[in-house]
Amino acid sequence: MTTKSKTRKAQANGSALAQAIERCAAAHAAYSAESDSDMATQLSSAEDDAIDALAEMPCASDAEFFEKLRFLLTRETHLWGSPAGNMEFGSIAVAVGRYFNQAKPA
Repeated sequence: MTTKSKTRKAQANGSALAQAIERCAAAHAAYSAESDSDMATQLSSAEDDAIDALAEMPCASDAEFFEKLRFLLTRETHLWGSPAGNMEFGSIAVAVGRYFNQAKPA
């Protein structure tokens, strides 16, 4: 582990962003651990809601913005592989639009 990641974690600890990222990670862990398909569907929806909330939440600094993008990129790459220009990586587009004060499409 590098000093940089320890510092980044320490700074984010307790922030709204860190809490939102923790909610996303917990929702994903719950979904991954579930074997009942009906419950897994509900947990998948809960994970999607947590990711949507994270993507739309404002960032207090550029550092928070890049931390959010790092988390979302890791998640999207895990789900879809490298970007191919399709509909994957939507949470990142929402986060970038929110950061630059672009309205979310209706």
